[in-house]
Amino acid sequence: MLGYSISHDRYRSDSRESQSTSMTVDAGLNLGQWRLRHSGYLHHSKDDGMRYSAGRSYLQRNLSSLGAQLTVGESSTSGDMLQGVNYRGVNITTDARMLPDGASNFAPVVRGVAQTNARVTIRQRGFVIHETSVAPGPFEIDDLQIYGSSG
Repeated sequence: MLGYSISHDRYRSDSRESQSTSMTVDAGLNLGQWRLRHSGYLHHSKDDGMRYSAGRSYLQRNLSSLGAQLTVGESSTSGDMLQGVNYRGVNITTDARMLPDGASNFAPVVRGVAQTNARVTIRQRGFVIHETSVAPGPFEIDDLQIYGSSG
């Protein structure tokens, strides 16, 4: 699977002009019982050049006999009791899919009013998770992918 969002902006003010292109990527591959996932952010501008920031990369699989999931790589704790913490390593957690529908995930809706054409960047724990351009007036972003339940 591959999910991405590309944004290109061009700014002009007096004698200065700049352009930038950015892309968020969510990629995944299922291999048998294993799930490989990766998220990242690519930004290119004439002033800054090209930069890529990896958000998370991990392997995950269910441990049915334990009613849990095994995660290996770069991820974050769930934040059920304390704020979630990014980590690199191994984690075994109970599987949130055992909870009733509606109790396992919550994704906020981001609303606002743009005075002009604007770029909206949403970050979680310092990583860009969504970026889009909006037209002047009210806007609503309701399709966020949440990486952990805190933050």
